[in-house]
Amino acid sequence: MRVVNLCSTLRQGEPYARSFIAQVEALSQRGWRLGTVTLVCDGDRLVDPHLATYAQRCTSARVIFEAEAEAPSGSMARKAAQWASIGNQALQSALDSPCTHVLYVEADLCFPFDLVDQLLAREADIVAPLVFLG
Repeated sequence: MRVVNLCSTLRQGEPYARSFIAQVEALSQRGWRLGTVTLVCDGDRLVDPHLATYAQRCTSARVIFEAEAEAPSGSMARKAAQWASIGNQALQSALDSPCTHVLYVEADLCFPFDLVDQLLAREADIVAPLVFLG
C-alpha cells in the first residue's frame, strides 16, 4: 500500500486555512492512504481555531512553528530565507515519517479531490500538479 505524507506551510489567521483543511480531508484515497500531515505555521502556538480543531482531531497531523530568520527585517533576503526555511522544515518532517511518497502543496491553492490519484498515476520520481493562477 502506498502511503503519502502531505506537507505545507500555513499562515494562521489567513482566510484559506479552513478551505485547505477541508481539501485535505476530502482527498480521495484510492490505492493509497494518507500518512502524516505536516503543517509549518507562523507564530509560536496555535491561534487559528480551525487549525487547532484539526490538529486535535487528526492524530497524524504535525504542527511545527517556524523558526525566526536571521536576515534583516523587511528585506527580500529575509523573506526568501524564511520561505526556504519553512518549506525545508515541512519537507524534512514529511520525509522523517515512513512513506512511499510526499506531496508538498501550497496551502493557499485549490486542488481537486483526486489530486494524489492523478499524481501517483504518473509513476515518476517527481511530479507536480498544474497550477492555475487567477
